[in-house]
Amino acid sequence: MSTNDLPDWATVVARPDTIISGSPTLYSPGGFSDTFTMPTGVHILSIVLQDWPDVTGLLVQGANTGVVYLNINPSQSSYQHQYYALIPSGADTQVTVTVTASVAGNMWLTGVSDTVAVAVLPQDPTPWQAPNQPPMKFGFTNPATNGTAAVIAAPGLGKSIYLHTMLWYWVTVAANVSGEFEQTSGTFIVPSYAVVAGQPYYVDFKGAKLAPDSGIQFLATGTAAAGAALLAGSVTYSVY
Repeated sequence: MSTNDLPDWATVVARPDTIISGSPTLYSPGGFSDTFTMPTGVHILSIVLQDWPDVTGLLVQGANTGVVYLNINPSQSSYQHQYYALIPSGADTQVTVTVTASVAGNMWLTGVSDTVAVAVLPQDPTPWQAPNQPPMKFGFTNPATNGTAAVIAAPGLGKSIYLHTMLWYWVTVAANVSGEFEQTSGTFIVPSYAVVAGQPYYVDFKGAKLAPDSGIQFLATGTAAAGAALLAGSVTYSVY
């Protein structure tokens, strides 16, 4: 599974390198050899040589299998001082590291672990996935011009409405009745015109988040007198 394939509820936990017991260790001139235990969960051995230009041999061999996992001459490199060996934990839990050098130096050994993806299934759906409030019915006659009619009260306490769906229709209509649903903070949501009685209007807002501490209201923009037409509808939403 690649990083892009992780579900929305997954978190990736980075695990720092594990210092191998006995590290750092001082290798002596000539041939030096020591056996190290690989920690649980570690499958890559990282080796840093202090004086790699004077090291003519670096051998990593499985203590159980005898398999050679790394066998190089660091002095032939003009820049590299860090080396890696893949150690299958199911085959070798210990490795023997042999260093051939002309002068003494320090060697650091650490175990490299993979990052871990942890998927935690939430007990409740996220705000945009499903409403956590029961459907709310609303209805009102049109206000006078620039007047408002409440649909959903502001939740308060810094919480926000996540708007899922809205269905409404004009029970009765009249000339010059129009307006728009908006947040109580004044931000536009969707318009509505009283043209045909009984014509349903439906919008799926897909869990759109409204401003904190903001409710929903209808703002009259037409010139019709208050009470000229009647609107009814229902809305589904979440509050978080």
